[in-house]
Formats: sequence, C-alpha cells, structure tokens
Amino acid sequence: MLKRNLTAAEWQQITDLVTKINQHYRNVQKGDRSSLRYNPETGTTLSINGQAFPPIPGSDFARFYFRIWLGEQPLSKKMRDALLGR
Repeated sequence: MLKRNLTAAEWQQITDLVTKINQHYRNVQKGDRSSLRYNPETGTTLSINGQAFPPIPGSDFARFYFRIWLGEQPLSKKMRDALLGR
C-alpha cells in the first residue's frame, strides 16, 4: 500500500524507518485498538491497546507513511474520504 503512493526516491528515504515501525505491529484481535499519531516535536507514534512504542522522528516519515490511508491510492478510498471529512 505504501509503495504505490510513493516515488522510488521517497520509498528509499524511509525504508529503514518503515522497518522500524513495522517491528511493533502485530495481528489485531476483536476489541484491540491501535492509533498512529504525529507530533511535530516527537514524531510518529504507534500505540496498540494503550502501549505506545518509541516514536519515529521526522515530518517526512509521517507525510509519506500516512499516505497508506490518505494518499492517491489508499488502502480504502471510502476510509480516506471519511478521515478527510468528504
């Protein structure tokens, strides 16, 4: 999902950081809650069931990574539009 929303240069720029954040993902079960938040001072933080993992610094990472949901070719156009209030 992410690669199809990035240029080759953008992907190369964040590949190591994607690997880092992906280490914390796990299969979710019914009732699990996850969130991904960006704070300019700390970076992008993944939380699962209230457990926050170390943030990934940098606005570029957030801008590129959120394209999974908000890019031109998102995971779900319906979800993107809902997130954007369309």
